[in-house]
Amino acid sequence: MAKKHKSSDDNEYPGWAAIDAACERIYDKQEPLHYGSIIKYVLGGSDPIDGTSIYKNVTSGCHWHYVTYGFTELYRKETNNRQISGFGFELTFRLACREKDKKPPEWPLAC
Repeated sequence: MAKKHKSSDDNEYPGWAAIDAACERIYDKQEPLHYGSIIKYVLGGSDPIDGTSIYKNVTSGCHWHYVTYGFTELYRKETNNRQISGFGFELTFRLACREKDKKPPEWPLAC
């Protein structure tokens, strides 16, 4: 399990920081579980997803919220289109849980 990308300068990872900021608006200071790829795609790995963060939401129906990192340009602008970051989206997935559940299922990470 890897930590979120944090640096003193969010411009170092602008796409990653934007996803983190959007999730923080929903989950405040909750530290997500984060699963990262072993070799990132940008470094020659075969998995286009650099990682997935998982948050537990108990306020609007108990569920795990999975959020990918990798379809957008996480580290630097790579395409010529200044209006869209990478493919322009990340995947999210909600999976029902019980409040007493401590750990999310890992099967969505393998899909």
